Amino acid sequence: MDDGTLRHWSQSMHVKGRDFFHVFNSSVSLPPSITSAINKLQESGGNGSRKDWRRPLLATILPPCAASASFLCSLALAQGAGKLLRVSCATPVVAPILGGIAVAAASATAAQVSFTVRRICESNGRFEKLELISREKALFYALFGLVAYKVLGGRVRNVMPSNVIRPGAHAHSSIPARGVRYANDVESGLIKDLFKRYGCHHCGRRQGAAIADHMPANMLAKEAMAGNFFTRLLGKQIIVEQRLYPQCLPCSKLQSTALRHGKHSLVFHYHRGIPQPPAWTGFCIGALQIQEDEHPQYSNSSYRR
Repeated sequence: MDDGTLRHWSQSMHVKGRDFFHVFNSSVSLPPSITSAINKLQESGGNGSRKDWRRPLLATILPPCAASASFLCSLALAQGAGKLLRVSCATPVVAPILGGIAVAAASATAAQVSFTVRRICESNGRFEKLELISREKALFYALFGLVAYKVLGGRVRNVMPSNVIRPGAHAHSSIPARGVRYANDVESGLIKDLFKRYGCHHCGRRQGAAIADHMPANMLAKEAMAGNFFTRLLGKQIIVEQRLYPQCLPCSKLQSTALRHGKHSLVFHYHRGIPQPPAWTGFCIGALQIQEDEHPQYSNSSYRR
């Protein structure tokens, strides 16, 4: 092997391009030991390049996804708390307050989860200790989550569970009712369309029979129209405007039982299919770069160790 060939071989050892190695090996006959060393260098170069793009990709994707899941789980827990406290989305004053607190707390939790997952990704998958974001950042993301939730069309009162004798959290659309009379064929067809699109206005279920639910319920409407002693004495007629909402059969049975016994029955609600825009609030929070001041800015250089 002459000097030119040796220089050519020594220069090619510093190159990690697989195609170049392939051409070189096919054109120059080398000892088996040198060929094995070149192959190992090729493999190490390929694995390193895969790590370089996989880790930043995971650090970009995982925090928003984890924050989104955390946000939705927090709102589900808020529904459970509302049911224990007997507060529904139709409860005046209290429902918006508790719903706003729940959205703010869920947003701050989503920010913390996103920050923690990002730290784990930066540490090559190792979890050493829990680092909390500052109170200022937690407050900022709580307020940011509230604003984003409203901008995306969410109503904080609908975080609470639904009361089956009141309009539910999914009462997005309805049609006028002809008094306490049952729905006719045309009205039933419209209710079926609303049921397929929005689901039951109490729980969100879209399966099974679609029932036209009077709101206010017929029993409550008749009691209101009957009035009290003074309205009857004055001969004042009370008119109650009712509307028809899509309802599933299980919620209809619960409603009948609740009306007969004069009780309030609360049910959980959730959306089937693609999440509605307000549900993406957690993802938006996780997509932001959450960094504490004492930590360096995340970059690809942190992986070159």
